[in-house]
Amino acid sequence: MLFTPEDDYVGIATVRVQADDGFAVSAPIELTVSVSGAKLLAIHLAPLSSLRPGQSLIVKATADFEDQKGVDVSAGASYLTVSRADISGMGLMGQSSIQVDDSRDLVRATGVGAALIIVTRIDTDGRTGAGGGGDQFCRRRWRSIVY
Repeated sequence: MLFTPEDDYVGIATVRVQADDGFAVSAPIELTVSVSGAKLLAIHLAPLSSLRPGQSLIVKATADFEDQKGVDVSAGASYLTVSRADISGMGLMGQSSIQVDDSRDLVRATGVGAALIIVTRIDTDGRTGAGGGGDQFCRRRWRSIVY
């Protein structure tokens, strides 16, 4: 189940769930969800390992908010935007060595060489935050070289 509150909603929400497998129906239960309006302070990305052609990985991240730290934001691929930068201006010859599937936060190596991956989040107030390793705050860009 994926719960997505209305834009700008902050507060307590209740969701009623009932299982039905086609043969039997369970008693309904209510789930209470606290929807926070706290600002995003930082995105922390798990280190990327080197990838060989044909290998892929899912970008994993945690986030720090004003009211909570270390929140896993990897479960919903729609939270972060993963992209690859054009590094031809830095001397890259030929095709990029990676493909990015932002709908799944997936990075796949298609060749050997350098690549630049950018991970961002557009906050509800329109600010762009970029992830970083360690204690980098969201104002900084996170970049990784994939070999």
